[in-house]
Amino acid sequence: MSAPGPVDAQYPAGAPGTAGARGPAGAFATAGAFAMDEDWLVFDPRPSKPEFRLPPGAVDAHCHVFGPGDRFPYAPERKYTPCDASAAQLFALRDHLGFARNVIVQATCHGADNRAMLDALRQSGGRARGVATVRAEVTDAELKALDAAGVRGVAAGWQVQHTAAGLLQQLLAGGSQAGCGDEDGEGHGRTARQG
Repeated sequence: MSAPGPVDAQYPAGAPGTAGARGPAGAFATAGAFAMDEDWLVFDPRPSKPEFRLPPGAVDAHCHVFGPGDRFPYAPERKYTPCDASAAQLFALRDHLGFARNVIVQATCHGADNRAMLDALRQSGGRARGVATVRAEVTDAELKALDAAGVRGVAAGWQVQHTAAGLLQQLLAGGSQAGCGDEDGEGHGRTARQG
């Protein structure tokens, strides 16, 4: 068992989301009407510090926030239900590991409801940018609002491949500074702009 560390204030013993080495797996929780999947691999509430020092300005380039489910409901079409992992917990982990900034990628369990990710961006103090999930019918006004909130890329769930191509054409035709990305392990395509 690890010695107490700086993240302990964010993860007091017995609090929801604090199992692992410090308590029973049942201590992890998903708020609201959602139950965490039994086979969900919960996060370590007391991570060790890396033995190496990250370079100044290092960025955690792919992380997520989950819920809390009572405030930011999980999507009905989700394929998994995680334990809640708040923005405060993410930022405590970022700071503990020595990262300067984050790129918060919309979790597929929230579908195209970007509110949890956007809330985390607002709480980040300018130290995070986001990748939102959008549907093919996204409007230019919605894209501009996401951009203003700190979103610098979009992920589109490629249920139908021609939808992805149409979305990319829409983004490029709209005059955005979009660039084509590749598919990731979750079956998303990425389109991003600088900034």
